[in-house]
Amino acid sequence: MSIDVFQDWFSANGGYVDKEYVGLTEFAETEGGRGMVALKDIPADHILFSIPRSLVLSTHTSPLPSLFGADAWKERQLDKGWGGLILCMMWEGAQADRQWKTYLDSLPTTFSTPMFWSENEIAELAGTAVVDKIGQQDAEEEYNTKILPAIQSRSDLFPLDQLDTHFSLTAFHMNGSRVLSRSFNVEDDGSDADSDAGEEANTSTDAMDVDVPEAPAEEPAPANEDHSDDDDDSDDEEAAEVGMVPMADMLNARYGSENAKLYHEPTVLKMISTRAIKAGEQVWNTYGDPPNGDLLRRYGHVDVVDASADDTNAAGSPNPADIVELRADVVVRSAIERAGGSTAEAAAKERIDWWLDEGGDDVFLLDTSCALPTLLISLIRLLRLAPVDYERATAKGKLPKGKLKVGQDDDAADVMRVVKDALDRKATEYAGGADPELDARLLVAESPLPQRQRCAVIVRLGEKRILKKTLDRVGEMMTACEATKTAGGKATRTGKDSKRKGGPEETRGNGKKARR
Repeated sequence: MSIDVFQDWFSANGGYVDKEYVGLTEFAETEGGRGMVALKDIPADHILFSIPRSLVLSTHTSPLPSLFGADAWKERQLDKGWGGLILCMMWEGAQADRQWKTYLDSLPTTFSTPMFWSENEIAELAGTAVVDKIGQQDAEEEYNTKILPAIQSRSDLFPLDQLDTHFSLTAFHMNGSRVLSRSFNVEDDGSDADSDAGEEANTSTDAMDVDVPEAPAEEPAPANEDHSDDDDDSDDEEAAEVGMVPMADMLNARYGSENAKLYHEPTVLKMISTRAIKAGEQVWNTYGDPPNGDLLRRYGHVDVVDASADDTNAAGSPNPADIVELRADVVVRSAIERAGGSTAEAAAKERIDWWLDEGGDDVFLLDTSCALPTLLISLIRLLRLAPVDYERATAKGKLPKGKLKVGQDDDAADVMRVVKDALDRKATEYAGGADPELDARLLVAESPLPQRQRCAVIVRLGEKRILKKTLDRVGEMMTACEATKTAGGKATRTGKDSKRKGGPEETRGNGKKARR
């Protein structure tokens, strides 16, 4: 569908665009596809466009939940997660005379996200956290156990002759990808109106946030977004609902480039410039600056890297938000092998159960600072405790400390050996080998890589560089341990180097809470 048809529909349904200042355009697919550009210099705090709340497609605004029956909707758990919204989108798209038909027809029907990759293409992502988060099997299970039975129970709403088209598994995947890549968390308008089917509608932190201005609309409040733990879908949040927001979902995202933000008012949502935008520049609505792995999983693109850069913190290097997810089971395996014997493995099982009960992490996040998470150190120490010390710890209900001080802690060298083993083990999981420069050379080779492979190489390059630098840091710490041992147990490093931020003696907490 052409941009003009979509814009005509948007305007006819109460949407407003300041056409003097902004316009939609077609970019190359590698540059985000459709997007919005400034037609003339735009000042900060300028309203670029607004969307009536009635034009937001959600389980509150679609009549399907009411037609299906509020009790039946909840009974089939369509009020949980994204299933209900996806079903509403499938149903709305099947109605020739419905309000959102033109909008839904304007949305993409094909995607570059790993959900739609072949096995060989996904193999290029081996070692990255993307593989475990694609969710294709979970999506198909939800469709077969929840969505399809609901569809089959109401042939009056879902005609049987449309099961293979509008209400098929393919349609479910397509609309699920639309939600994943384009939805927003739209907060309640503050009214007292009840919606039985939607009042418990859930939000996902994968959806884009809408800011609540504390100042009048002409003076937008600064952004106040919480994007922590963006990979987890919440089943408990009720302050906002996930919705499809026409026009707002046309804006592209790029790390550190945000120049517009969506604010909500009782009857409309407004996209407002957050800084001056020069004529010809693209309007960016960046939500949380996620790492390349998440960008690829959700949106099918990555932030461009300069393959020649050899510093993960340098300009033009891989996405500064990139992270490595080190699974706890990799750490446990390394600790058991260091301890040796079946006794260590049996003891580890009991300790891991206690660790999880006490809120320990099952994944540790390593970022470009290369600092070691405190809970990673705590877990290793827990696994190394003598039986009597473990009993004392459980009696007190207190996990071992996560701060590690080289030159002062007697167990520093032993802990570092386990960390190194775990990082080395993680490095072997990556496609293309552990050396990041092999991937860097692939990106500058004369023969360009296929687009999907290129994205996969960029994702793993960013992670491999973080892992290599972290291993280098661990090596420094182990060398410091040896120097301390040689010096008779006293720390030998002095001066600025011993105090530098993120130095070998430092650890920090940046893990991820365990879910059982």
